[in-house]
Amino acid sequence: CPYSFAWASACRLLSGFASALLFDIDFAPLGKWLHVSATQPREGEFLAFFFDISARKQAEAEARAQEA
Repeated sequence: CPYSFAWASACRLLSGFASALLFDIDFAPLGKWLHVSATQPREGEFLAFFFDISARKQAEAEARAQEA
């Protein structure tokens, strides 16, 4: 599953290189775009917040299409 790889990569980054990560992901199993805010509050623990940004991504795509 490509999403498993993405989450494993995010956890690795938090474990050794970053204190927090912010990224957007097209999460096809739900048919939604998600904005993810993740951090590692303590060693071996991960905390993530997920925000549905599908409407924003749709509006951005429509704006790009009108510009073309």
